[in-house]
Amino acid sequence: MLLVKASSDVTWTLSLVAAFGWGALYDLGAAGWAALPMLLLLTLLPGGWFKHAWERWLAHATGFVVIYLLLFNTVAEWVFWDEFGVRFNFIAVDYLVYTTEVIGNIRESYNLPLIFGGLALATLVTYWLCWRTGWPRRWIDAAAHEPFRLRFATSGVWLAGILSLGLTLSESHLPAFRNNFNRELAKNGLWSLFAAFWNNALDYGKFYTTLSDDGAFLVVRHELARDRSVTLGPEVQDTLHTVRNTGPELRPNVIQITVESLSADFLSIFNHASNLTPNLAEIAPKSLVFDNFYATGTRTDRGMEALALSLPPTPGRSMIKRPRNEDMFTLGSVFRAKGYDTAFIYGGTTATGSSTAPGCRRRKSPSPTSGGCATRISLVGRCARPTPATRPASRSTIS
Repeated sequence: MLLVKASSDVTWTLSLVAAFGWGALYDLGAAGWAALPMLLLLTLLPGGWFKHAWERWLAHATGFVVIYLLLFNTVAEWVFWDEFGVRFNFIAVDYLVYTTEVIGNIRESYNLPLIFGGLALATLVTYWLCWRTGWPRRWIDAAAHEPFRLRFATSGVWLAGILSLGLTLSESHLPAFRNNFNRELAKNGLWSLFAAFWNNALDYGKFYTTLSDDGAFLVVRHELARDRSVTLGPEVQDTLHTVRNTGPELRPNVIQITVESLSADFLSIFNHASNLTPNLAEIAPKSLVFDNFYATGTRTDRGMEALALSLPPTPGRSMIKRPRNEDMFTLGSVFRAKGYDTAFIYGGTTATGSSTAPGCRRRKSPSPTSGGCATRISLVGRCARPTPATRPASRSTIS
């Protein structure tokens, strides 16, 4: 089905045959892992199971649910491919965390009663066709009279095959294809979903347009030169530089307020139908307002990393959860080097941000609101103020 959807994107060469060969291998691996719980359950059931009517009806109900889930997965893969042009990956895993927002978005975008009803009808037809073949009846009859030792030995063979293939197969074994659509078709959607959950990462170079390292550093050095900064080394990848400014050094009290997941739709300066932010609307004419600002990442809480660390959005896990994230150069460290006392005040649900601001001590305040990240307002204050010996008497700046 996905080949039909991607017919204009794939390369119709022998590599497509290889993709289907690899796909069959991953299909076997995914089917093995999916069947493992049922295999263990059927192995451990007492002898004579399925002889009673309710036990047989339970088996039929389980078969119906399994077919329904397989068809549901097929529809989900189709929709995900339509959006991203790939099999399930960390994007699918990442947004499963925010079920309230994701389910709300899905309900707005798709006719769910029609989809679920159609899946139920398709499941009924599929199971009826299977029933007409007589396979379910013969399988249940055979299972009801199979000796335990024979059942145990047969299950052992199946278990060995599942573990041998499942534990050795990895998406890293999949060869590179010139056309990434061919490579994605070589995967199995269910396998890719659990592999993404296990690896917990997203290939940055695959989903983001990038420059070479030297090219990116040349851009940075050019921007530094425009700010009249002087780089201290001739190496292209050395951005250590000095910044000079005339006049006395200002030492204001600084409060940085970050509101997580506050869409422009809620701000009256962008959406005149909204009256939720009258104070922001009042100070907007006296402020620097970015009205042509585009996000460069997939997660809103990456803005906290950008403000605290001056880092671009990172795919997958946040910097807080990545290895070797200690002793990074942070906004708080700059202020502390100047004698400031820094603090981080966080209000709201911590599930979204999973946060302590890098470089700051955390002081958690009561949650001002509750709910999902799309509607809640979290106050993030990274306060930097001069120590009492150097604190100005009246100057105060809010940015």
